Amino acid sequence: MIVILVHGFWLRGSSWGPALPALRAAGHDVRVVERPDAVPGSPAAALAMDDVVADAVAEIDAVTGPVVLVGHSGGGNVVAGAADARPDRVARLVYVDTMPPASGARVNPDLPVTDGVVPIPNWSFFREDGWDRDLRDLTPVHLDALRTDAQREPVEVAHGELTLRDDAARRALPTTIIASTFTGAELTGWLADGMPWLAETGLLTDLDVVDLPTGHWPQITRPDELAAILVQVVGDASRPEGGPIETRP
Repeated sequence: MIVILVHGFWLRGSSWGPALPALRAAGHDVRVVERPDAVPGSPAAALAMDDVVADAVAEIDAVTGPVVLVGHSGGGNVVAGAADARPDRVARLVYVDTMPPASGARVNPDLPVTDGVVPIPNWSFFREDGWDRDLRDLTPVHLDALRTDAQREPVEVAHGELTLRDDAARRALPTTIIASTFTGAELTGWLADGMPWLAETGLLTDLDVVDLPTGHWPQITRPDELAAILVQVVGDASRPEGGPIETRP
C-alpha cells in the first residue's frame, strides 16, 4: 500500500519518527508531504491551503493504485482536501488527533501572526480555556526540542478556508481517527450531544476510532505505539475485505 503522510503545524516530515521505518518494514511505500519553513517574505510564506492540498494531490497523481492518507493536526485539512479531489484513489483516511473538516473549515484562525507568518505560539496558548491535554506527557526536553525544531507556517494555511466539493464520495471513504487528547467514548458522547464542530464527523459512513491517550503530539510522546497503530490501520486498508480496527486503551 502507498501511504502518504502529512505532518501537523510547525513540524517537519522527520517528525513521524518510528512510523516511517515501521511502515516500510511492513512492505508499504511511504511518501511524506513536506511543507517548507515559511520564512517571512519567502515564497513559502505566501502559500495558501489550496497550495498545500495541491502538493498532496500531486503525490497521489505521481503513483498508481490506492493510497492511505494520514494527516496529523493541521495536516488533517490537507488530507481531507486531497481525498476530496481524488476520492477514487483513497483506500482510507487517517486523522491523527484531529477531526475530519467540512468545507470552509480553517485550521485555527486564532493562531497569532508575527512578521507575516505563524510561528509556534507560547505554550500558554495550548492551555487556554482550561484545556490542558495538548501538552500532556511532553517533558521539558520534548518542549525544548519541539520549539527549537519548529518551522513557521503561512498565514493562509493556518487561517485560510479549506474548499471541499465532493461531500458524498469523501464521506463514504473508510476513515480512522487516532484519538490522543480525547477518547473514542468522549467522541461518541459529543456526537450524541450534536456538537456543531463535529457535524462533518457525524456524517461519515465508515468511521473507526483508535485510542492512543497522550498529548497532541503522539509521534513525540508515544512514537512506537503510534507507529504500531499506523501499521495496523494501513494493513487493514490493504486487505480487500477490510477489517475492524482495534480500539486501544
